Amino acid sequence: MTDAAAGGEGHHVVVTVPTCGSPEGLARLLTHLAEQVRDAAERARVTVVVVDNDPSERARDTVARARRGGLAVEHVVEPTAGIPFARNACVRAALARDADALIFLDDDEWPAPGWLAALLATWQRTGADIVQGPARGVLPDDAPAWAARSGVFDKDRALPEAAPIRTAYSYNTLVARRVLDALGPTFDPVFRYTGSSDHHWFKQAAEAGMRAVWSPAALVYEEVGAHRARLRWVLARGYRVGAGAARSAALRRGALRAAPRVLALAVANGGYAVLRLVASSWRRAAWVEGLRRAGIAAGLLVGGPRPPQEYRRRVHVR
Repeated sequence: MTDAAAGGEGHHVVVTVPTCGSPEGLARLLTHLAEQVRDAAERARVTVVVVDNDPSERARDTVARARRGGLAVEHVVEPTAGIPFARNACVRAALARDADALIFLDDDEWPAPGWLAALLATWQRTGADIVQGPARGVLPDDAPAWAARSGVFDKDRALPEAAPIRTAYSYNTLVARRVLDALGPTFDPVFRYTGSSDHHWFKQAAEAGMRAVWSPAALVYEEVGAHRARLRWVLARGYRVGAGAARSAALRRGALRAAPRVLALAVANGGYAVLRLVASSWRRAAWVEGLRRAGIAAGLLVGGPRPPQEYRRRVHVR
């Protein structure tokens, strides 16, 4: 492994932001990134690349304003609608700029103070191939009480610094050049309408021997829309996540070879759901995680062959 692949001070890092029709969220994120890039200047040279997954290029003006404000940000258009295509454009952008690492951020996120410095510090200290940090959900003011108390909108593994993780996702993640060279822009379009292309890509990275670790201080916030603060959405998203995991396993290993592992995961999630529901005394804030796990178990068991196409309408209205 080269020094660049292992992490270290003075390297070039490309922060990528796929977006489609979210100018307010994108503007907020770019404003926060300007300060983060300045604070992390001693650790790395940082370029921000916005991947506009919209042929009408609605992000162009937002990027131009951020550039006039002093942020080193570039605008790239990926005209083929769908998150796997946008993520592949992110990888191509990092490789084309000879980056030592790529960072994935979503346009509905914004970083807490010190986020970038913490993410880079974990990478430089551990030499890991993949570093991921937590995302804390920010709910609307009128969200039901259970939504905040349950924690289901927080993506936090509650692990110590540099703890190993099995699977990463693309919401707040640094990926070293070694991974980009090995996998390339191969987010699978089969997940275009269903989601889980990041689950599939990072599972392939793990199976290729890439090491992923956790960076608890590298915190971002994620805006949670009002439509998500519903029990029906929690159950449906759990089902979609389980179905995506089952489909990924079948693609990577073949359906027959993957079946025992998928079944074991379904049983584990189903058992956890039952325990959570029984132990909660039916307090909604406590058993909502059980509901989510039940959805995951159901998706693993029956959703793989025909996963729900959550993003079909969103893709076609772009």
